[in-house]
Amino acid sequence: MYHLRLIKGKSYWGIVKASEKEPDVFVPEKEKADRLVKTGFFTLVGEEAEQEVEQKNPDDMESTELFSDEAEDEPQEKPIIMELQGMTKAELAEYADKKGIDITGCKTKDDIFQRVIDAIARADEARAAIRE
Repeated sequence: MYHLRLIKGKSYWGIVKASEKEPDVFVPEKEKADRLVKTGFFTLVGEEAEQEVEQKNPDDMESTELFSDEAEDEPQEKPIIMELQGMTKAELAEYADKKGIDITGCKTKDDIFQRVIDAIARADEARAAIRE
C-alpha cells in the first residue's frame, strides 16, 4: 500500500479524491502512486518515499541523469486539474463538449467538473493499460 499526501491545491478529484481536510490517500498499486506523484499534486509519504530516495542515490546515477536539462527545455504547463478548477460553468461545459464528454444531468459546476475529471482519469488509465 502506498501512502500519498496532497501537497498542491485545495482538492484533487481524479483517480483518487483528496482535500485540505483529508490530504492523505492510499493506493495499492505502485503504477497508480507514480502517476499521482507525477501530477505534482501529491508526494509519497513514509517508508516507500525513503526507499525511492535510496533507489535514486546520486552516487549510483550517471552524470547525465543528475544534470538533465529536459525539464528546462519543456515549457511548464499548468496541470489540467488546476486549469479546469479555474473555469466557469459555461467554460467547463464547452470543454466537455469539445472533448466529447457527456454531461447530461449535471446541474452545477461541481457536477460538470467531476464528470470531466472522471473522464480524464479513465482516459489516463486506458492509455496506461495500452502502454503495458
